[in-house]
Amino acid sequence: MTAEPGSKTLSKVPRALRYLLIALVAMAVLCAGAYYFALHTLKGQVIRLLGDQSEYSALHVSLTTIVIEDLRIRADPDADSSEGWPAGEELRAARVTIEPDLRTLPSDNILISRIHFEQAYLPVMRLSGKVRFLPTLLENRRKARIAKGEEGAPPKKYVHVAHVDIDDSDIDFYDATISHPPHRLPLRHVSGTIDQLKFPTLDEEATLDLKGNVSANGNDGKMSLRGKLVPRTRDSKLTLQLRGVDLRLLEPYFIKATRADVESGTLDMDVTSTVRDRALEAPGTLVLHKMKLDGGLKLGGMSRRLALKLLEDEHDRIDLQFTLAGNLGNPKFSLNEELSVRVGAALARSLGVSIESLGKGVLGIGESVGSLLGGKSD
Repeated sequence: MTAEPGSKTLSKVPRALRYLLIALVAMAVLCAGAYYFALHTLKGQVIRLLGDQSEYSALHVSLTTIVIEDLRIRADPDADSSEGWPAGEELRAARVTIEPDLRTLPSDNILISRIHFEQAYLPVMRLSGKVRFLPTLLENRRKARIAKGEEGAPPKKYVHVAHVDIDDSDIDFYDATISHPPHRLPLRHVSGTIDQLKFPTLDEEATLDLKGNVSANGNDGKMSLRGKLVPRTRDSKLTLQLRGVDLRLLEPYFIKATRADVESGTLDMDVTSTVRDRALEAPGTLVLHKMKLDGGLKLGGMSRRLALKLLEDEHDRIDLQFTLAGNLGNPKFSLNEELSVRVGAALARSLGVSIESLGKGVLGIGESVGSLLGGKSD
């Protein structure tokens, strides 16, 4: 009987080396199995985190990633009706890719190397004193901790997200502090990155770099927001830039402040906001291009149209400078009010009339910008 070639070759290998090779193969199989088991464990955790309001067309697991296709998280129909959610969903994404560091799963500090959102949609709602988003994922978990008596206790596990990619996504910013139903500010084709997020405490400094369009009335203005932010304390240094934003998008603020309609015009703005120990300082510049208002009110004895015309340069633009300052912890401080008054004062200085003649908050455009800077509402 002739021996198989493979067995003859193996028999020539020293016994100790054979045992070592067998042990290494067994260890590799065990490690691969443990890795795959850990990945499926994380998959189960992701499914539980998404909750009963979520749906998706597919959820793929590989040796390195979890991919969720056509994710949708419906708005909770049992949510507090007094703060009625303005959209039918809390999140939508064509694809979400999660790249975990599975070595950290058994520990109390789980690391997610990267989360990539493609063609996502996120509604955000601003109410008096707070901004809400993903209430099912964030607020319901907090309510569960309170019900278990765990509120205030240190979390049992932390999740560190090293890098978040956002690709060609939309955000609808609903502002309930200016009108009912809430006024919608649409941000379109938002792309960028958010680095270093720690859940659930959000007490580490994150880095933001986001760009997108502010779309309204067939006009696509440009928006960019970059800098650093500690979400829990709101300590931050952020730079917001707006270019060519249609003023008619901000019409509710104008009507509230001046009882005038915005006929046309665009806005450019640059603001660098620093918050430390809840103290805000934010110098900025504002440029109004070809602004036209319709209304019978007068400024300093002149018609509104004539007053604005006197402020414009040869390119039909009005340049203003302002500085916002205040304590975000003071309930009497409103970033919206502060920006409105500062811009009004800058207009008054340019025109040579008193701030009273402009009326309180003559432009009233601070609401949306204040929210993007994380400011507190009235």
